[in-house]
Amino acid sequence: MLYYCCQILLLIGFIFFNQTVYGDLIDIHGYISQGFLYSNKYNYLADTDGGTFKFNEMGINLVKGSVDSSFIGVQVSARDLGDIGNNKPYVDWALADWRIIDTLGIRFGKLKVPMGFYNETRDIDMLRTSVLLPSGVYIELLRDAWNGLKGFGIYGDLAHPLLGSCDYKFSIGTVEIEDNSGTAKMFNAAFENPISNIRNFEVEETFVGSFQWSIPYSQIKIGSTFMSTDWTNTADYNLTLPAIDPIPALLPGQHPIYPYGHPGFEGCDAVQIDKKIPIRVQNVQSYTLSASAQLWKIILSAEYFHIRLGYSAETPVFKYANNTATSIVTHGGNITSDNEVEGYYISTNYRLTEKIGIGAYYSWITSNVDDKDGSKAAKQPGNHNYSQWLRDYCLSILFDISEQWTLKFEGHLMDGHTFLYMRDNPAPDNLVIPKGINPSEYVPYEVIFPDRYWHMLVAKVTFSF
Repeated sequence: MLYYCCQILLLIGFIFFNQTVYGDLIDIHGYISQGFLYSNKYNYLADTDGGTFKFNEMGINLVKGSVDSSFIGVQVSARDLGDIGNNKPYVDWALADWRIIDTLGIRFGKLKVPMGFYNETRDIDMLRTSVLLPSGVYIELLRDAWNGLKGFGIYGDLAHPLLGSCDYKFSIGTVEIEDNSGTAKMFNAAFENPISNIRNFEVEETFVGSFQWSIPYSQIKIGSTFMSTDWTNTADYNLTLPAIDPIPALLPGQHPIYPYGHPGFEGCDAVQIDKKIPIRVQNVQSYTLSASAQLWKIILSAEYFHIRLGYSAETPVFKYANNTATSIVTHGGNITSDNEVEGYYISTNYRLTEKIGIGAYYSWITSNVDDKDGSKAAKQPGNHNYSQWLRDYCLSILFDISEQWTLKFEGHLMDGHTFLYMRDNPAPDNLVIPKGINPSEYVPYEVIFPDRYWHMLVAKVTFSF
């Protein structure tokens, strides 16, 4: 913590020095916000069951322009969302930009990722009515992975008096994923024991392309974003299995543990494995489709999001009993899986007065495209169908108290449990697995998340300059 405090003090000193010496050349802006999250049943994003103030953001940026349509700038930010961020300062963006002509500009450094309409500007509260962006597209725990790309980019504006204007951006580089990030939290939740503690995200080349077309005379805007990348991880593989004594052949009724009899088993040794293994995540591809229209003071928006990834893990190979303890089989080896996440939202915003705005959106997301209705999940012992989606009905109100102060309140009616994690909502200590159910097949969602519907309340105040 002392290290981070010294960093902040050095930054403040640098800012005041430049403001004094180069005040006419450097623009300085920043923001600080404090929020409150409350949910009535489950912990979502943070310890929200009962309320939490561990929800804040801050940042300061310096930009120096020149007469040849170029500039250089940097923004240092910090945020806290439950156990993510913990107000650790980081470089949000830092770039050098040269707009050569209207149709072509180049930039390099740490660039903002232009995913959808709002990812590049999600730090600027005054630009939208809601506090939380719709999770059907803007998954909050993936924010750190999609925040910035370190590399090069080109951009421009192709305009025509009849066709309107099309803004394009193409970037290539890499992204940083910290071990304590929201992305790491999501990825760890996707695996079960004996795989744990997934870390050391080594992201390879990442490509991002986007365009936004503004249609003339109609206030209609459509856009699309595409992102492609791969990465590797290190994970712990910790497995302890007890030895199983030989089991004689038994007829039905001869033993209370095997009421239907048993064909007999030769027995097997114990297994103890403590090893680090690599996990390779390949063909990570996401795209977003966006559209908006303005009718008088009403803004209508809709966006669709899809991401696909495949992973492979080389797990240790060992011999042990099968699930029925009737024979010894080989376990482990290379395991592979594909996963697809899909979501969308529709929203409307209306400006009541110059100082007050209201908004609403409906958002839907599923963590498994192959089981949108949850029918497959419901077949698992202890699970239910609504563990496979999250529907969010949100109402927001914004108060522009002044040019610098913004206050927001919003309520969410939630339907479903996807992206709610047992790490944040642990199973009770007295959890009892029903008789006849294999513990490895039991999913305790019906115990941990018994209610399908729940709600959240959110408040946030922001000062910007």
